[in-house]
Amino acid sequence: MRHLDFRPGFSLLQLTDIHWSFSTDRVQAKTYLNALYQAAKANADSHKIDLLVLTGDSTMFSSKEITKDLFDFLASWQVPFTVTWGNHDRQGYYPFSWLESLLSSYSNSLYVSLQDQLEGEGNAVIDLDEAGALKWQIYTLDSGSYEQSGTPLRYDYGTLKEKQTAWFEKEATLAGKVPSLAFFHIPTRDWQDAYAQGKASKTKWEKNEKICCSEEESPFFLKAVENNVKGLFCGHDHANDLTMTYQGVVLGYGVKTGSELYYAKSLSRTYAPVGGKTSEPLKLIGGTLLSLHEGGVFDLDHLYLQDDAAHTLVKERY
Repeated sequence: MRHLDFRPGFSLLQLTDIHWSFSTDRVQAKTYLNALYQAAKANADSHKIDLLVLTGDSTMFSSKEITKDLFDFLASWQVPFTVTWGNHDRQGYYPFSWLESLLSSYSNSLYVSLQDQLEGEGNAVIDLDEAGALKWQIYTLDSGSYEQSGTPLRYDYGTLKEKQTAWFEKEATLAGKVPSLAFFHIPTRDWQDAYAQGKASKTKWEKNEKICCSEEESPFFLKAVENNVKGLFCGHDHANDLTMTYQGVVLGYGVKTGSELYYAKSLSRTYAPVGGKTSEPLKLIGGTLLSLHEGGVFDLDHLYLQDDAAHTLVKERY
């Protein structure tokens, strides 16, 4: 368990699906990431980021040198950060143990590799305290990778499992069920159910591709509702920035960070580039900024940082 100091307006930046690989133009990618970080700071309540959460697929078919370059760069911001794993992070030319050791080497990394019996790696909780009082908890969970499908000749995606859910429930109970958020890579079936069945009390932004969740039901969402979780945030589906409120819990896709591998352009939203004369379709790339307040209240902003020459920013609030 790790601790950070809480204050009203505590700012958390979610980056997801960065996807650095051998084909990445790292000079250009660093310029974009730095512009995004500066934009996030400028829009944070106190003009600083208190916690950076990477929700998976930071790399894909990457080398040690490329992977270290990415995390060295992110760590250079001197912001406490942690990581959840996606289905591509383990597809590197190095053992996974090396990747975990790398993350543990940074002084501002909150990632922990526990030798526990839970599914996945890096399942952890960060306590946010103010004057000795616990105000919020931030959970990071490993949603797995690829699994055997019930359909022949197909693969399935992972999801949050029974042991992870039981561990979460125990931690939340010990903490007195203070408000919390949970971050992981692959959406659970609840995203699909809420959207397809029209059960969400609020829906915003776009679903531009299939919700690529597991065929398997996860027990996590029901326990999240019972234990005062205010929001669940994932990545995985780059073209979706859909966000919904379902049974009082926000189910959010993080904005895909950068243009690596693939991304979407909005079918309905446009933006005016700085210095441009005409509007262009909004690229759904950037980051997700959360500002936490007292009493389980938080603000959620999507920061759509365009990759034009001026790095035009479009900010939209949930």
